[in-house]
Amino acid sequence: MPISSPRSATAAVEPPRRVVVEVALAAFAVGALAVALRMPERALLLAGAAMAIGGCILIAAAARTGTLGRGLGWPNRITLLRALLAALLVGHLLAPERRAVATGLALVAVLSDVVDGWLARRLEAATAFGARFDMETDAALMLVLSLLLAMHGVAGPWVIAIGAARYVFVAALALVPGLERPLPPSERRRGAAAASMVALVLALVPAMPPGVALALAAAATLVTLVSFALDAAWLLRMRAVP
Repeated sequence: MPISSPRSATAAVEPPRRVVVEVALAAFAVGALAVALRMPERALLLAGAAMAIGGCILIAAAARTGTLGRGLGWPNRITLLRALLAALLVGHLLAPERRAVATGLALVAVLSDVVDGWLARRLEAATAFGARFDMETDAALMLVLSLLLAMHGVAGPWVIAIGAARYVFVAALALVPGLERPLPPSERRRGAAAASMVALVLALVPAMPPGVALALAAAATLVTLVSFALDAAWLLRMRAVP
């Protein structure tokens, strides 16, 4: 069995340079958008911190894959845009007076979720990295949207359960023995996530009647929790299988 040279072993953990450049350029472009939108300084600083943390996590993940030497590719670049828009929405947690702007950014982010999946299938560029990147970005976006709804008083603190559900679920998988089994692909899971995300954005629209916005938030919470409960039940059944 051949032994890797020290140089090749080091290269396996080095961030692909093109990925670093792409992340930096995208962050700069979205940062320029934030300045053009005249985000308050406090919101801009928080959004910048969120972009920096997210960018470092993405670059570290790209380094671990060892398969992105040619860059992220177009589907992942669109997912990166969604991640950066989610970071701008984090900044809007400190700018409650800009609800309409936050809604517009959220709408673009949700639409990008449709485009990146379609493009990955069209270009036959679907990868395990891209699927994980897409999933984690969606989870982060849903958390931020649920926080925005709670902040604006659209729903009570219970709406944060939508965004927290995935992170609680992942923690449970790590803590409960026998639940490490990967979940199979599920149209039900994807449909529940998409419906919940759309409902959250609609509930955030300033012109939405309060009763309708509350109903949308409640429906999204119920759909999300039921979806995760079904996944947990499946894992528990599989754990019991010898």
